[in-house]
Amino acid sequence: MVGAVSGFGAVGGAAFGGFTRELTPSPRRTALWTSFHVVPVALSIGAAALTAHFVETRWSWPIAGFLATAIYLLAYALHVTVGRLDAPVDVPDVP
Repeated sequence: MVGAVSGFGAVGGAAFGGFTRELTPSPRRTALWTSFHVVPVALSIGAAALTAHFVETRWSWPIAGFLATAIYLLAYALHVTVGRLDAPVDVPDVP
């Protein structure tokens, strides 16, 4: 748990330059395929499995949690960024 929370905090702090800004939702559209988190989840599971295989100390759990969370968040951010480039821009908003 400590590793996962640390990973989440580290990625959030790096992405937004700290923890004091209030975030607002983006009005931009994303492609529907970004709803499927297959690649980010697979990468985070792979990171946890590799950590469990190569780190054979009591630190493997926090390291695996940190890496799995950080890799998931970074991969999902890239996933959504690519999805926004692929999204149609001429479709009107549905109320």
